Amino acid sequence: YLTREKQFLLKLIIVIHLTNKQLVRSPEISSIKIRNNITSSRNLFVINKRVVVVTTYNKAY
Repeated sequence: YLTREKQFLLKLIIVIHLTNKQLVRSPEISSIKIRNNITSSRNLFVINKRVVVVTTYNKAY
């Protein structure tokens, strides 16, 4: 299961990098979660048949 998740995230990173107008920063990509956990919710959603990634990275932290 974990191997499939890692493969999916790698493919997702490649797609984000190729389709984004600006380069995505490493902290933003590494913070993407595909599952909810106890302390935070996922960043990957499917809305109207489109994949949406919502990141909340802030350099001020």
